[in-house]
Amino acid sequence: MPVRLERAAALTRAPLASPQILRATRRTISAIRQACFAPGVLVLRARNRFGEAFIESTLAIERTFSALYIHRSGLTFDVRFVPPSGGRSERVHLFVMCQGEFSFRAPSTARFVGPSAFILSEDAFEGAEGRRTTTFRSHGSPFVLLDLLFHRDLLARPFETGPLRLDVGDRVAERASELLGIGTEDSAVWGGKLRVILEELASEGVVRPELARSIRESDRRFARLWSGLTPVANRFFALTTLDEISETSRLSLRQVGREMSAFLQAFQFGVGGWRNEMRRLRFKIAQLGLSAEGATVADVARATGYGSTEAMARAFREAGLPSPSAVRAALRGPEAAL
Repeated sequence: MPVRLERAAALTRAPLASPQILRATRRTISAIRQACFAPGVLVLRARNRFGEAFIESTLAIERTFSALYIHRSGLTFDVRFVPPSGGRSERVHLFVMCQGEFSFRAPSTARFVGPSAFILSEDAFEGAEGRRTTTFRSHGSPFVLLDLLFHRDLLARPFETGPLRLDVGDRVAERASELLGIGTEDSAVWGGKLRVILEELASEGVVRPELARSIRESDRRFARLWSGLTPVANRFFALTTLDEISETSRLSLRQVGREMSAFLQAFQFGVGGWRNEMRRLRFKIAQLGLSAEGATVADVARATGYGSTEAMARAFREAGLPSPSAVRAALRGPEAAL
C-alpha cells in the first residue's frame, strides 16, 4: 500500500479519532484510490450541425483499442461515397447499435436495427488496397452507435470478414446507452464504463478477457498533444494542420511532428497515415452533410473546409466519386428515408 494510504488508514484506526476526522479521512482515501487506480482513456468530443441535422461524436482511445460513440439525427452515412482505404488492416469493428439501422447491400444483405450488435472487419468497413468488397448504409433519427475497434486476435473466436451478428445486443446496448450524456472531463468515467462493456462481452465469449484489462490510467505522455487537438475537434479535423496543433498545444512544430508520429504508432490510429486519414475523414463528413435536409452543397463545402463548391466537386471527381449534387440526390432519395 502506498505510504499516503498507510498513514490515512492508520488515522481511521486511532482510538481518539472523531467521526468528522474519520469521514474526512475516508473521503481522502477514496480520492487517492480513484486518482491512483481509476481506469482512464483519452477522450475527445466533436459536435456539428448541418441544417436541422446534427452529429455528436465522442472518441475514447487506449493503446489496445478505440471506442467511437456516435449520436446523430437527420443524417445518413453511405460508404459508397467514401474513397476506400489504400492499405490493409488486421483490426475489426464491434458495433453496438443502441438506436437506428445499419443495412448492407453487397455481398451481404444483413440488416441490423438497434438494439443489436455485430462484428465487421476494418477492411470490409473502410475498404482495402483501393477497392471495396462490402457496401452499406446507416441511418436513423436518432442514431446511437458504439464502435469498438481492436486487433482481431483479441476476439475469442476466429473471424474473417463479417458482418457477424452477436447474441448479446440487448444487454450490451443497454450498457452502451449509459454513455449518452457523459462529459469528457473525466476520462476515468469513460474508462470504467467501457471496461464494464468489454467485461460483459468477455463473459459472453465474444472477446478475450485481456481486452477489458487493457484499460489503465490515461496516457500522460500525449496529454499536451491531445489538448492541442481538442479546439479543432468540432470541425472533425477537416481543416486541421500540424501548425494549428502546434499553436494550441504549445509544442514546437518539430515536437508536434515527432509526438504525432509516436501517437499514431502507439495507438494504431488509421491504416494510411495522418494525411490520408484526414482526407478520407473529410469525405465522410461531407457525405453526411450532403444527406441533411436544409443543407446546401455550398453549406457543406464551407463546413468541411473545401472553400467553394468547385473545390469540393474537384476533390470528389479526383477521388472517383459522383459530383456532390449527385451524392446529395442519392442520399436524400427514397432509400435514405427507409
